[in-house]
Amino acid sequence: MLVQQIRESRHANKIASDALELNRQQIENAKAGSDTTLDLTTRSVAALELQASALTETLKFNRGAFDQTQRAFVSMERVSSTPPELDKPMTVTVALKNTGRVEATGVSAENHLSLRHGDFPDPPPTPAQTPERGSLGTLGVEGTFRAIFETRPFNKAQLDAMADKTNPLRIFVWGSVTYASLGQRHTHDYCAEYGKLNQWALCPTHNGERK
Repeated sequence: MLVQQIRESRHANKIASDALELNRQQIENAKAGSDTTLDLTTRSVAALELQASALTETLKFNRGAFDQTQRAFVSMERVSSTPPELDKPMTVTVALKNTGRVEATGVSAENHLSLRHGDFPDPPPTPAQTPERGSLGTLGVEGTFRAIFETRPFNKAQLDAMADKTNPLRIFVWGSVTYASLGQRHTHDYCAEYGKLNQWALCPTHNGERK
């Protein structure tokens, strides 16, 4: 299936490139026309230039679509943790995975953890502590990196606040991973929260690739 997609994409690019070159030649030929047909030539040139512009955009789109299917793609795969218990810390593990077609290079990640009431703000809050940063180098296809956090031991007041039904205390992990693929840099944000139904779930915001 992948081989067929690559062949079809290359074939479409070849057709668009050939058509674009033909239009360029037609434009040059039309510009070289005699003065007696100047008005007709002008209209022909305008039409050909418009068509050439459309073909150029088609070629860009085809190449972009091909890159999107063949590039690396690093994002959060899952979040897991130990349960919150009295006088014990909670260990949280965030798995970042490359689900793309090629390896990701120059990979670096920035990760945060915090306890707060309410939904995760957009834009994200300024962390009170220095974020955990790491340079991961290269992440191969299907490669996984795990960021591990540990909270302070929970006290009874915190556990009671987490069990509150109206405005529970929640645990948030969020951050970003930056990497290179096919000559371009990409940054993917992630955010997950623990508190609703005592399980991890994606935040409504701060998830996805930056534009």
